[in-house]
Parts: sequence; structure tokens; C-alpha cells
Amino acid sequence: MSFVRRIVIDTGVLVSAAIRPESVPALALEKALLQFKICASDETLAELETVLMRPKFDPYVGKRPAHPRAR
Repeated sequence: MSFVRRIVIDTGVLVSAAIRPESVPALALEKALLQFKICASDETLAELETVLMRPKFDPYVGKRPAHPRAR
């Protein structure tokens, strides 16, 4: 019997991996993507979006349109 191996990645790891591709969190995420099915809740994805929308991350995520809730 075969089971799908699932893993949840912490938002902090996702942020670190996104802004620093050669970091330990990025390497851990890469390994997880190869060996597991990544699971995330709507809340986790919303948190990731909120964090990456912070002005201090502008140099890493580039220019983007104004967030609809920011109006």
C-alpha cells in the first residue's frame, strides 16, 4: 500500500525561500517539493500574501498593482 507523503511548510520558511534562493529554507523547500505533496491552508496562503505585501519586501517582489483591500 502506498501513501502520499504530505508536509506543511511554515510561512516564514516560504518567505525566506522566496527572497533568498540560496538560503537553507530555500534548499529545504526544494527538497520538500521533490519528496512530498505540499499542503497549505487558505489562512497560510493569506498570511504569505500579507507578509509579502509589506513595504520592506518591495525590493524582493518588485512592483505590483495596489492591493484591492488597500483602497
